[in-house]
Amino acid sequence: MNNFKFSFISIITFLLASCGGPQHGKLLDPDYSEESLLKLQSNPISTSIENNKVKLHFVDIKDVTSHPVVMIHGTPGSWSTFAYVLGNTKLQKTNHLISVDRLDWGESKSIGKQINYPNFNDQVDAISHMIRQATDQPVILVGHSLGASMAPNIAIKYPELVKGMILVAGTVDPKFGGPRWYNRVARWKVVQWFLPDNLIKSNKEIYQMKPGLKDAEPHWEALNIPVTVIQGLKDKLVNPKNVAFVEKKYANKADLLKMIKLPKSGHFIPWEHTEEIVKAIQAMSE
Repeated sequence: MNNFKFSFISIITFLLASCGGPQHGKLLDPDYSEESLLKLQSNPISTSIENNKVKLHFVDIKDVTSHPVVMIHGTPGSWSTFAYVLGNTKLQKTNHLISVDRLDWGESKSIGKQINYPNFNDQVDAISHMIRQATDQPVILVGHSLGASMAPNIAIKYPELVKGMILVAGTVDPKFGGPRWYNRVARWKVVQWFLPDNLIKSNKEIYQMKPGLKDAEPHWEALNIPVTVIQGLKDKLVNPKNVAFVEKKYANKADLLKMIKLPKSGHFIPWEHTEEIVKAIQAMSE
């Protein structure tokens, strides 16, 4: 492969992998415990829920059974996207914390006859099934990136399961939900020869996003739960203008909406601004 082709493939790979998060986070949370996180990572409290369609894996900290919080990662990703939230010792004492591997990520998988990847609605239904099994209380949904795109669909389709949402750097406006140039390029067979399977799978998920957002769009007005949006204004992967969509949908319910705009931040809020997610969970729990 010549230098140009190598550089081109490298750029595509970097862009597709970006939602997976940085290698090192900037932790500002005073209640975060490295010891707690290391213990969790070496010996995670893992649970798998299985039926004839899915096996869904999640990690939960259940020091208390009240105020359940379900965290949904982006693409690519796994439950560990929210490891720093799980490692918050203060939050552990007040909330039942659950971080899920979405279908076909981490240790979760589809079972039986299926197409070559689960679609947007499959993901929504699988997470709702997990919520029913993990707790008997309505939950706070915390989604990052594609996980934040899915959270409203869960709340709309299964309103009895959700009491609030925290949407972190997520695309929710169908207008911004279409694939970008590098997603289109990543569909080329010649490019896929050089991409790892997880990035090909991630690219397929991006193509599922816009139809899922369109399904939810007409039903936002029916939502009557607290929503917190956390968005970096320097995000290069999710258009910060998505916040205007939520503001418009909640125009008559402003008391239920909280906007946290981070002027100097990009897409990697779960790693770089964990404290903002923790504060949002605490506020919504109270």
